[in-house]
Amino acid sequence: YAFAALLLIGTSVNVYAIVTMRRVPIRRYTLDGIRYLQDMNPDDAALISWLNEHVVGTPTILEAHGDGYREYTRISMHTGLPTVMGWEHHARQRGLTHESAIDRKKAIQSIYTSDDLEATKKLLLENGVDFIVVGNIERATYRRLQNSKFEEHPELFTRVTSFGNSTLYVTYFSRYNQAYR
Repeated sequence: YAFAALLLIGTSVNVYAIVTMRRVPIRRYTLDGIRYLQDMNPDDAALISWLNEHVVGTPTILEAHGDGYREYTRISMHTGLPTVMGWEHHARQRGLTHESAIDRKKAIQSIYTSDDLEATKKLLLENGVDFIVVGNIERATYRRLQNSKFEEHPELFTRVTSFGNSTLYVTYFSRYNQAYR
């Protein structure tokens, strides 16, 4: 009887927690997979909408890397565009080696934080980066983010569009570059 009582109490507590827990400020029941982002980060939602409407093909984008099942890779998820490093566990399931994952994470961090333009240029070329996203998540993830690098070097980066705190840059060597100059 004690085991059954504990099982019933444990199940009841878990059901109550799931039903009442607030994962997002406003719970909306919808099949619209981007609706949460429009509430949580409207600038990124607008950038995603812009990319979906204006970009043809499959350019590689650079965005912040972090733990899986979190806010990271939100641009790639909602546009279908490839990113340098998605959720590591998923990338590793698809054959990415541990060493390559580490190299990609270091490259992403260096592109966002390094003030060495030549090293940045080399990493952009090695990873085939076409577009760079700089938004709140990148600023929070890479506290030493060199935002001025993207603005002050038009020979490497061209601002394509901005929505509030979210900005999209195209790299100098991208085949998409001429379309946004």
